[in-house]
Amino acid sequence: MNRLFLGLALLLLGCVARAQPVADYRFDNTLDDSLGAAPALTALQPADGSFITDTVGPDNRTVRLFSPGGGFQVSSAGLIDNTGYSVAILLRLDSTGSYAKILDTRARNDDAGLYAQNNRLRLYPLFSGNAPRLPPDEWHQVTVTRAANGDYVGYVDGFRQFSGNDGGVGEISAEALLSFVVDDAVTVGERSGGAIARIRLYDYVLSPDVVAVLDDNQVVLRDGFELLPN
Repeated sequence: MNRLFLGLALLLLGCVARAQPVADYRFDNTLDDSLGAAPALTALQPADGSFITDTVGPDNRTVRLFSPGGGFQVSSAGLIDNTGYSVAILLRLDSTGSYAKILDTRARNDDAGLYAQNNRLRLYPLFSGNAPRLPPDEWHQVTVTRAANGDYVGYVDGFRQFSGNDGGVGEISAEALLSFVVDDAVTVGERSGGAIARIRLYDYVLSPDVVAVLDDNQVVLRDGFELLPN
């Protein structure tokens, strides 16, 4: 039995080792991609925010503050396909009771997108998580995966919040722009300040098992066994 558990643990760790992003923004006093291959993030309000040290899980690390209306953008052209991708975002939002946009894939020209709302993860206007796993002023890792056929899954700290076919809502528009923690130009006010510690982009769909043990997930329980992130 111990060998079985060990084998399963090694299998999961192997999956994590193969979960290599095409861009990894760590906000270590810079908006550059730590892998050196992707463009730097653009601060949509250049004078907004600052780098500070904050406690994220068990560690003190450098993070970037942002105000409501601040946020970041990057071109996804050449990094990920417009129809199939995964994104993992480690963030802390000041307000999650009303709508606060987390990820926009429509060049900020559409109200649709990924939000925190009622302390839940929501892909507006389609899906919402049942559990309030996004309370304000707490660090959480939000991960989404989208397959080319439109199958979209949202996670908080490795726990699946919703899944279904998005009918094109989650597809990246022709402008190939990803916008983070900033509202679209349609509704404008659905936003929150907060802090962000990491953004990773993947050019394929991460499996649920890999999402569950991505580093920077909070410690989670799977079938009664505690899985510690790498």
